[in-house]
Amino acid sequence: MTKQLDLTPLAPLARVIAETLRETPVRLGTPEGTADLTSMLTVKVAAYLGREVVPDDSQVTGPRTEGLTASECQFLTFALELAADQMALRGDEFDEDDDAALAKLRLIAEPVQAGGPAL
Repeated sequence: MTKQLDLTPLAPLARVIAETLRETPVRLGTPEGTADLTSMLTVKVAAYLGREVVPDDSQVTGPRTEGLTASECQFLTFALELAADQMALRGDEFDEDDDAALAKLRLIAEPVQAGGPAL
């Protein structure tokens, strides 16, 4: 018998994803349709992570990139730039909380000056 995972803690993230899927129009059969959905999911999940997962500055004691490889920092930077582009295109769909979440996540992706991963 396989052990069932308790996914209850992921319910808020699942709601963000489900809402994004419901709210994002997708043009079936076109590459743009998939790109639009991917972009919106990236933006909404990044905003969720910035609000709910990433600790406040007051709670951070070590380098922000601790535990991330240079490749992970680079990928996070790329994803956040895509998110920022989509937020700029769809400005009226985002508020100050979303902007703050994006800014918080960008701090994680920045290389740490002393001893952190270089991009």
